[in-house]
Amino acid sequence: MNMEQGKPWQENVRLTKHCPQSGKMKDYQTLTFREISSVMEEVSTDLNTDFVHRKAQHKEFGILENRILQKGFFGIQEFRTNLNGSFRIAFDEAHMLQNMNICAVLDGKLSIDLKESSFSASLNGLEHHGVYAHETEYDLCIDKDVHVVHITVDREYYAGLLHDNERAVAGIKEKLLKKDLMWSGTGGVNLAMKRAINDLLHNPLDGNLKSLYIEAKILELVALQLNDLNQPVKMQTTRVKDTDVFHDIRSYLNDHFREDLSLRMLSRMFGVNEFKLKKGFKSQFNTTVFDYIHELKMTYAKTLLLDEKMFVNEVAGTIGYKNPNHFSTAFKRKFGVSPTAMK
Repeated sequence: MNMEQGKPWQENVRLTKHCPQSGKMKDYQTLTFREISSVMEEVSTDLNTDFVHRKAQHKEFGILENRILQKGFFGIQEFRTNLNGSFRIAFDEAHMLQNMNICAVLDGKLSIDLKESSFSASLNGLEHHGVYAHETEYDLCIDKDVHVVHITVDREYYAGLLHDNERAVAGIKEKLLKKDLMWSGTGGVNLAMKRAINDLLHNPLDGNLKSLYIEAKILELVALQLNDLNQPVKMQTTRVKDTDVFHDIRSYLNDHFREDLSLRMLSRMFGVNEFKLKKGFKSQFNTTVFDYIHELKMTYAKTLLLDEKMFVNEVAGTIGYKNPNHFSTAFKRKFGVSPTAMK
């Protein structure tokens, strides 16, 4: 995936329908970057996180969305698709020569095929790997719907993080410095990695501190990934207690209640199915997930009205209500007075 800011693909990108079977390409359809760029639009730039959000939609392939951020030695891209079928996307990107690539599939399935080295690797949902290849041409084979977070780290910077006296990473460092093909192997996206990824995508800081936060979270993610791949048996056999998970979910809601949340997203983020999430959260805290979110929103709204002296419509938008009247009704039901009475 191209991490060049403001340019989701380079001009020689083509989309090829269906992944190859037994090394042979069948029934493929090619689109030029010119055709793709004609339907690629910048949806928004998130002023809080500096991510540029772009969307391409075409009857030939469906919908591709990405959020891109480039900061110094690092690049971050969140990639979502809703395609008409499985597609093979061919890339030719110069940035591959200089960057270590960390890929985490949060949902769906993805595989990479390197042209020159004939290397292939696949990732299913909640799996990750790291790849370095001193070559520019590669194909991504993706299912209809995928949610992927792809992070690039400057090769020399990444190598500088690794210590020669640690056997597990010394081989990785040697390959990076020699510019040899390096694949970390496949690991599972555990709860700590999910949190680090989510923090990267939703940076809470402002100004110059954003860059420090990004670097810190990427370093955290690198450490977690190397630890996971270095101790596969331990990571696969360790299970977090259910009560800990539900407390972690509640802590997450305390920080992110203003965002657009769903049970599906929470269940995937914390590795529990939706039924268990609903039942367990209610049993642990005597309230449902959405009642808890509602409680947080109303309490926060009251604070904004009393302490910040915000207008009712401003408060409604801040906590996720599109219609101020709906917010006023919910607020009065909760506190017994209308929000205007708080002024």
